[in-house]
Amino acid sequence: MIYELRQSAHRKYYLKVADHLSRWGFTPNTWTMIGLFMGFSMSLMIYFRSYFWAMIFGLAMACCDIMDGEIAKLKKTTTPFGRLLDVTVDKYVEGFIGLAAGLSMEPVLMPSLIWGILSIWGSVLISVVSNVGGILTKKQPFKLVGRGDRGLIIWVGLILGLIKPVFFSYSIILITILSHITVVVMLIEYSIILKKEEKALTEKEEKISSSVETQECVIH
Repeated sequence: MIYELRQSAHRKYYLKVADHLSRWGFTPNTWTMIGLFMGFSMSLMIYFRSYFWAMIFGLAMACCDIMDGEIAKLKKTTTPFGRLLDVTVDKYVEGFIGLAAGLSMEPVLMPSLIWGILSIWGSVLISVVSNVGGILTKKQPFKLVGRGDRGLIIWVGLILGLIKPVFFSYSIILITILSHITVVVMLIEYSIILKKEEKALTEKEEKISSSVETQECVIH
């Protein structure tokens, strides 16, 4: 949902920041790698339960994550490798954070490490379904929670974790549940989309076949 806002109402503000940061001379891929460092630092702070500094590094990471793509578009330097690097770094960062949370947060209902692993699993599955679905059709289903949404939930969890650490555990659990619900919803939506497209293609082929048969009859 945050991604949709980023592409609409908030886009002009991102472009202004991107224009300013682009003057620093860093390439989009450099911003991506800085984001990787910030994400790793955030995960270390989560592991040591230093939630305030985790929030700071998290904000820096989010800024880098947004700006690498915006600067690339602004300067017309978008490359296939840049996209691949961005996705790879995103998954590494989410893995670091999920693992750090699983090893440090207070257990709720299940061992915390299981929640951490399930959260990473959900994140990866969302990417897999989204990427494969994007190959099969140009239409995109609605994502209940995207990467930005998960980041916001973690950030709120870090704030509440300063009050009581178990609240951070709740945020990871919420992300885990919503991520897997998102996967199921996306699969259902892709199923509907692909069936409609298959039906439309079949009808088109039948019309073409019928037209050819009609022309042959006229010739004979």
